[in-house]
Amino acid sequence: PGVDVKGEGWYIQVPISYDHTLWIIDQIAPKLWEKAGAKAKKVKGMDGFERGSLAFMNMKTSSYTKVHKDASSTLLLVTAGTRKIWLAEPHLYAVDKGGWNCMGTTMLPDCHNPAAPEYDPVKCGWKGSEPVTLKTGEAIMFPKEWWHVVKGEPESIAIGIDLSEAEACTVKRIQN
Repeated sequence: PGVDVKGEGWYIQVPISYDHTLWIIDQIAPKLWEKAGAKAKKVKGMDGFERGSLAFMNMKTSSYTKVHKDASSTLLLVTAGTRKIWLAEPHLYAVDKGGWNCMGTTMLPDCHNPAAPEYDPVKCGWKGSEPVTLKTGEAIMFPKEWWHVVKGEPESIAIGIDLSEAEACTVKRIQN
C-alpha cells in the first residue's frame, strides 16, 4: 500500500489468527455477525499462517491502498479513528490496462487511485462511488472481486476480515 508520510509515523499490517479474530469481534462488536449476516472464514496467509483477519494500523501518518480487488469477500471494521473507502463494481475496470496480480489480489496503477498523489482524474480517473467515511465502531462489507481503495487517517486502526462467500454478496454498511 501507499504511505503518505508527513514527518514521523508508521503504517503496519498484522495478520490475526482466526480464533483471536473471533475473540476481538466478541469484545469490540458482539452483534457484528448478526448485523452483517455473514461469518468470518479461515485463510492461509503467504507464510502458511492460518488467519481470520488483518489489522491495519496507522500511527502519526496516513496511508492508502492500491486500487485493488480481493479474492474473497471482506468486512472492514474500524476500531479507532476513521477510514475512507471508495468502491467500484467489478466490471468498471479491466486489468489489461496496466494492472497486476499479487497472491490473489489484483491491483491497478495509482493514476486510477483517488487517494494517491499520482491520481489523474483526466487521464485515468476513478469510475466507482463517492467515498464513504467510516468512524470507530462502523464497518463495511463488500463482495469479492469489487474494486476498492481504503485510506487510513493518522491514529487509526481497522480490521479486515475475510468472509464466508455464500453470505457476503452485497455491499452493506454496518453502523452501531
